[in-house]
Amino acid sequence: MIKDLQHKLLNMGNNGCLCMCYLYYIGIDPEQLVFHYDRLVERGIIDEDCWVNDGDAFLRYFGSHKKIKKDIALDNQLYDGYIACYQKDKATHFVVVDRYNNILYNPYLNSVCVKDGTLISKRVLI
Repeated sequence: MIKDLQHKLLNMGNNGCLCMCYLYYIGIDPEQLVFHYDRLVERGIIDEDCWVNDGDAFLRYFGSHKKIKKDIALDNQLYDGYIACYQKDKATHFVVVDRYNNILYNPYLNSVCVKDGTLISKRVLI
């Protein structure tokens, strides 16, 4: 387990965009990730690098009954919001978008993936 706060915050900043998007989507302040990081790692829901191992367990941990539906068509407009993944070269970044792919929440405002990359996948919480 990582002991120092700076290392944890660095991992959350570099790799925590999906976690933060899940929290935003279910109406929880994404900054809550800081306070729950250790327990999420201990339970194996996320790894120390802040990659999500089990998205549905992540949502349940925060009291949501929503389920993740992946592989949504990029042009799908049936739902009010989606979690979208953008890619630039080998880097990826997640944001929350509306039905028209307008960004509603971006954990890293200067993301090169979003600015210069391509939308590669969408998921929805139902």
